[in-house]
Amino acid sequence: MKKEKGITLIALVVTIVVLLILAGVSISMLTGENGIITQAQAAKLATEKSSLREQLQLDAISGAEKDSLEVFTSLGYIGENNQVLVEKIPNIKLSTGKGTNGKDIYIIEEQEDKYQLVYIDKNGDKIEVGDVGSVQKEEGPFSYTQSDIDETLKYFKWSIEEVTEELKEERRI
Repeated sequence: MKKEKGITLIALVVTIVVLLILAGVSISMLTGENGIITQAQAAKLATEKSSLREQLQLDAISGAEKDSLEVFTSLGYIGENNQVLVEKIPNIKLSTGKGTNGKDIYIIEEQEDKYQLVYIDKNGDKIEVGDVGSVQKEEGPFSYTQSDIDETLKYFKWSIEEVTEELKEERRI
């Protein structure tokens, strides 16, 4: 009797089922909630946020004597409602924050003594990216920093100690 070579129908079906399982697992690894594509998109967004924040911080530092929002506005980076005009910022090429679908934007919000860069995603959720500059408050004709005040107090303390020593010396004579 002659043996026939080949695969059986059962072996073929088992192979196809195994391949389908592998394909399902691979697709879920790529596109799932925690998939590779989702993680890559999140990493891209984080990189874009950081590069925009760094560029704004550099521009704010270059105009350190002024209010940061004034610097951004004079450079043409700010539109209505403090929306950041991403396409106007040199060296920044972002796929986010351009108002896609009328929602995905960056704005600048004033918080106490700093300006915060805020990303508003397509769902309307606000995500703080970080501070991008300082608020310059008008203090009137005399505005002093804390270091100015500390230096002045240190000088007066030294002066008082000097006068006290001189008086002690005069009394001894």
